[in-house]
Amino acid sequence: MPLRTFDLRDEVCYEDALERCCLVVGRLRPDIVKVAEQPPSVTYIDDDGRKRRHVFDFRFTTTEGKRLLAAVKPSALIAVSGIDRIVELVAEQISPSVADFLVLLTEEKLSQVDLFNVQVVNMAARDLSPENDAALAKVIRKMNRQASIGELVEKSTLGGYGYDAVVRAVAGGQLRLVEYCKLDFDTLLTRAPKGKARVLLAQTLVGDGGVSVCSTEADVTPERPQTSCSVNLSSAGPCIRCGHCRLRPACIRSVCGSCCGPQGRSRRARTV
Repeated sequence: MPLRTFDLRDEVCYEDALERCCLVVGRLRPDIVKVAEQPPSVTYIDDDGRKRRHVFDFRFTTTEGKRLLAAVKPSALIAVSGIDRIVELVAEQISPSVADFLVLLTEEKLSQVDLFNVQVVNMAARDLSPENDAALAKVIRKMNRQASIGELVEKSTLGGYGYDAVVRAVAGGQLRLVEYCKLDFDTLLTRAPKGKARVLLAQTLVGDGGVSVCSTEADVTPERPQTSCSVNLSSAGPCIRCGHCRLRPACIRSVCGSCCGPQGRSRRARTV
């Protein structure tokens, strides 16, 4: 079966990449404390009166304890798949003990901040460095207050590679965003509560971060990891790595090869 593709901001990506983008965003969002992929199937009665089962792509748990089931699908495939009607039917019939909200996520839900974050996470995961991560871990253990990405990079003494190490720590759960925003030099981070950190970044990571979920009651989002959704947002701007750590602002590629090379989710569920 051929892999289905869709257009994401003028870039052709695999459908699977959209799921990975949502996964990454979910892991980065400070208002989401748990992300489960492929949660247990739910049953519903379709328009013909037949009993059906459906497996959602993600279940997100928010800091308020709300559970959000998310179906991920490129907008071009919504009509042919009928996923929008499935979400509506499940929302009408699902028990509140299973989920509080249901959402259908498409590439149109991705903000520029989401895309940027997914991209930098992708790049940081592509160039793993246990030595740099260990050096940053020593800095994290000494944190007793919020700190910006720039401060952590400086204290790590890793230069441009320090930014990658910080991004991996955020994606891996050792650090948390104080407020969901672009992973920029001035972005504030805090240590994750003990026992909450996720390990093995390469197993749960994909890209830049955040699928914005438009809800009248809650704004929640998802995540997932890998490198198939490589959206270049800065082909004509500073190097994503060096520009953030202010080492070589003159770089005009998304990642400059010279200094940032190979090392570097009533009684019935609501739809949102």
